[in-house]
Amino acid sequence: MYAADLADNVTEHKVKLHGYADDTQLYIHCQPDETAAAVAVCECCIKDVDDWMSANRLKLNMDKTELLWVRSKYNLSKLNGSGPSLQLKSSTVNSRQHVRVLGVHFLSDLSLDKHVSCVSSSCFHQLRQLRHIRPRLTRSLRLHSCTPS
Repeated sequence: MYAADLADNVTEHKVKLHGYADDTQLYIHCQPDETAAAVAVCECCIKDVDDWMSANRLKLNMDKTELLWVRSKYNLSKLNGSGPSLQLKSSTVNSRQHVRVLGVHFLSDLSLDKHVSCVSSSCFHQLRQLRHIRPRLTRSLRLHSCTPS
């Protein structure tokens, strides 16, 4: 209920909003030739969000503000670098190659290659950590853990 006004402010800019606990994500759709207009809309919308937050004794954390331009690999190749950036007050938010949303890594072409790599790396690390406790297991547990079920 507290953030209902925020949603109203964002939808006035025709920007979509997803809120998770203390995290807010803004989404806008545009065609490749409408990028400059989309940047202007985002900057204006985020300025209004910042004003709303200030009026409600909150603060927009610019260090955690991220920008991801999602496009096909073909359209990404036409962009110089990774995409346009946003100018917010005295800060510039550059677009990123990937972002993490609720623990899932998304690349700018919406592939999950980075996510699969991170999950595989984490699993391998956990398996390596388990080898440290193996000598402390009883013989029957070691044998049971090695046999397929």
